[in-house]
Amino acid sequence: MEYYRCENADCGFLTDSGEQDDCPKCGAMLMPVQEEDLGGSEWTVLGNMALDRGEDALALERFHRGEELEDGWAITNIGWCYEAGRGVPEDPKQAVYYYRKAADLGYHPALCNLGVCFLNGIGVEKDETGAVECIRTAAEGGVPRAQHLLGEFYEVGRIVPRNEGIAAQWYQSASWLGYAPAQTDLGRCCEFGIGIEQDKAAAVHWYRLAAESGHPPACHCLANCLGQGIGAEQDRKAAVEWYQKAVDAGYPPAFCNLGVCYEHGHGVESDLEKAVFYYHKGAEMGDATAQCNLGFCCETGRGTPQSWEEAVRWYRKAAEQGHARAQCNLGWCCEAGQGTPQSWAEAADWYRRSADQGYPRGLNNLGVCYEHGEGVTRDPEKAIELYRQAAEQEYVPAYHCLANCYSRGMGVPRDKGEAARWYQKAADAGYPPALCNLGVCYENGDGVEKNYEKATELYRKGADGGDRAAMCNLGWCYEAGRGVEQSWEEATAWYRKSAEQGYPRAQCNLAWCYEAGKGVPKDERKAVEWYTKSAEQGHCRAQYNLALCYAAGRGVKQDFAEAARLYQLAADQGDGDARNNLADLYRTGKGVQKDEARAFELYTLSARDGRRHGMRNLGKCYENGVGTTPDKEKAREWYEKAIEAGDEDSKKLLKNLQGGGAAPTAPEKKAPAAPATEDADGGEEPPKRRGFWPFRRK
Repeated sequence: MEYYRCENADCGFLTDSGEQDDCPKCGAMLMPVQEEDLGGSEWTVLGNMALDRGEDALALERFHRGEELEDGWAITNIGWCYEAGRGVPEDPKQAVYYYRKAADLGYHPALCNLGVCFLNGIGVEKDETGAVECIRTAAEGGVPRAQHLLGEFYEVGRIVPRNEGIAAQWYQSASWLGYAPAQTDLGRCCEFGIGIEQDKAAAVHWYRLAAESGHPPACHCLANCLGQGIGAEQDRKAAVEWYQKAVDAGYPPAFCNLGVCYEHGHGVESDLEKAVFYYHKGAEMGDATAQCNLGFCCETGRGTPQSWEEAVRWYRKAAEQGHARAQCNLGWCCEAGQGTPQSWAEAADWYRRSADQGYPRGLNNLGVCYEHGEGVTRDPEKAIELYRQAAEQEYVPAYHCLANCYSRGMGVPRDKGEAARWYQKAADAGYPPALCNLGVCYENGDGVEKNYEKATELYRKGADGGDRAAMCNLGWCYEAGRGVEQSWEEATAWYRKSAEQGYPRAQCNLAWCYEAGKGVPKDERKAVEWYTKSAEQGHCRAQYNLALCYAAGRGVKQDFAEAARLYQLAADQGDGDARNNLADLYRTGKGVQKDEARAFELYTLSARDGRRHGMRNLGKCYENGVGTTPDKEKAREWYEKAIEAGDEDSKKLLKNLQGGGAAPTAPEKKAPAAPATEDADGGEEPPKRRGFWPFRRK
């Protein structure tokens, strides 16, 4: 084979191709050179050329020619061929042999390679102390790779004491020698002030130097800075170009962030399908953030068919790598039973893993688990601690959770003023549930001066933000004329908006409007329809009102058995009126088997609930011995309590009992009363939901 060397001694260009006459570097003439005139380093250069062309056997032959001339570079490359299996079968022990041989000749890069072998146990027994000695000697000898490795050791405290300042110094030394990985790490130190004064412009400088040499992580870091305007003017289009360079080099995190650009239209036209394409590529390469983002796209059907199962699969892959946001999202899927079997215990476990990393939503969600004893032993004090940690990171839902705890005295002494303060912080951030509950504070004068107009203003803001409870409460303000001019039409319009979003209290209120013909044409069938929707969600008042409809045959075929079932559901929730009416059915045997003892028991519960009808009927039971032994004194006692509660009918019953007239032979059935409109309850019964708030983090 013929070899050619540039006649310009200062150039030193060498090639084994005679296809050109002039040197491509300096333009001087290329002259033929005999093999015996080639030096050891020149054989190494020619060997590297062969490697670049994939001619591994030829490369190894040329390296051995350099070895014969005791060239350390050539000998080191022979070691690398044995380590990588290029031109020879892979043989780590032979690699170490050649690295030692080159190191003995004083070739410091070989000493660095030998140190890496000691560090990882490649061809020799693992020896971290020996590794550091080799690498330090090589670093002090000016080998940039060794300087960079030593800097990494000092930054994380591996083998040597942790010292970020010394780490930055070694990164600087390697950077000045043009070593791209060190330039990237030095840029990171400058960006975040690690071991060196923070200087974001300097960070961009070092990232750019490394990126221009083609180092993929540097391309990625430079793109991050340009995309966010860190250390340089924001230029999202340029950021996309650098992300693309990193993607072209196969750098996994860049796939994810290029996906983010396409998802949100940062520097490129928004394209959800392309976003998913890049997320998928990054996810398959094991990038946890790409896996999490892909999971979210699968969950929401953004750029890909909606699939909870696929969402969970990708969340789990990322979560198992310790990705805090994915752990929190997976926890929510376990909580909701979406794409995986419902399990509070598993949900709490994933929330805990996320919280342990300080992730604010994970902290908050774990706090909710402790507040309500879901998946963990109930511990309100622990919940408060977690909410505070999330609030310290300015996580707005945590402000709201803290406010709820102060409002109810959960884990802290009840303090309406402190509750209002936390609601205000969340409301100032535009959090719709807090706008609603702060409105309740102003409506009731809890922790703030009562102000109906302010309450209505807050309800409207919460309603505009999509909060169902705020919509319902605003409807009630229009119904009652609190803070606004009374308007049944406006009331029913807001009840309907909330009801159509599935809010049970609004469904019940809208039903009553249809039953009474308030703001809408009277329509008992529609009333039953909306009562049913609300009752099926367990709303006590709707269950009671729907039972009245079935008992009276209003809007539905009369059915005492169904009425009894619904009264029982409401009674189980402590509704005194439902207990009274259910007692009537047991006393008369309508819809249930007649059972006067059971009727007496239910009248007693209703009376103790403070219901005047229950008090009156309990008095009749004692007077006439219905379900109990007759007892005139107890009858008198309950009639008097009913009178104190405002029951006019009990005055006549008491007079008859005292001898002023004939006593009735059985308790009177309470006539079904028209259902009343419930006061706004926003602060007393806010929707318990730690909302799924996924967001992108580059």
